[in-house]
Amino acid sequence: MSSFSNRNIRTVHSVSRSQTPEIPRRWDNPEDLREQNVPEDTEMQNARVEHIKQQMMEYRTLLKCLQSLRLAENMRHRTKQRAMREKCERYKKEITDAKKLNATFQESFYQLEQQLIHFAQQLFHLEAENERERRNTSRLEENFEQTMEMLSQARKKAAKKNHIWNLTAKNALHAKRVAERKLRELMEKYEMEVIHSTELTNNMEILKSTVQQLKLKLEEKERLCNDSKRRLAIH
Repeated sequence: MSSFSNRNIRTVHSVSRSQTPEIPRRWDNPEDLREQNVPEDTEMQNARVEHIKQQMMEYRTLLKCLQSLRLAENMRHRTKQRAMREKCERYKKEITDAKKLNATFQESFYQLEQQLIHFAQQLFHLEAENERERRNTSRLEENFEQTMEMLSQARKKAAKKNHIWNLTAKNALHAKRVAERKLRELMEKYEMEVIHSTELTNNMEILKSTVQQLKLKLEEKERLCNDSKRRLAIH
């Protein structure tokens, strides 16, 4: 913003220097020339001062627009950083809950293995497969799917323990619903953040368009001023 202000000030100085028209010499007598130039110089100086004041007002308007734009950008960044911190805290809590839930499932598997000792080979195979899957995945949803798969296979091989497996499956399904509900809530919050970000982007575009229009108006006024100077120089 400071570089933009310096460019504006240099432009004002260059305009003020370039606005002094050349006065044609019409008299040979220096006294007559001074008397004639005094009111003309005064009018030109007054016109030039008014023009510079108008330009400075327009520059101040531009600077205020840029300051508002920068303030909005800073507010957007602060809001985004605060939201990211809150999201990280939620993720940490969810990971902790997932670890606790995973430990609970492991304990349930151990109890089932003790109760179904006559299916030791089948359960050993399922536990080994579950361990390989657990090392290769870090997502809670995959752990739920693996649990459901193991429960489905165990129900087929252990009809007598159907009640225990149904209870475990019910708990897993409830946990899955809880996870899906949390996921939906996160998605809704993310959509709201996207909408807010889009609104900020649109506001920035509007401010940029306004600044561009003001620049075009300033250039048009400078062109008209230059045309007026040329006409005055001709006359």
